[in-house]
Amino acid sequence: DIELLKQLAKANRVKMKRDSYATDGTDFTFKEGLWYIVEQDQYGITVYSEDMESMMFLNYDEADRFLCQA
Repeated sequence: DIELLKQLAKANRVKMKRDSYATDGTDFTFKEGLWYIVEQDQYGITVYSEDMESMMFLNYDEADRFLCQA
C-alpha cells in the first residue's frame, strides 16, 4: 500500500517551516518545505542533511518554531 510506504518514509523525518542554518559550523542550509532525517532524545531534536555531513540541534522550544507538525 503506497500510503503505508509514505508514512514509513516520514517516520524518522521532519519538514522545515523555514530556511535554517546548520548549527555544526558547516555552511549548510536546511530549506523550507523539504524533509530531513531526525533523531530525538531527552535534550532536543537533531536534524541531519541527507548526506549526514551537516546537522542542526534544536531544543524543544526551538523545534516548534522551525519544524512542521507531521
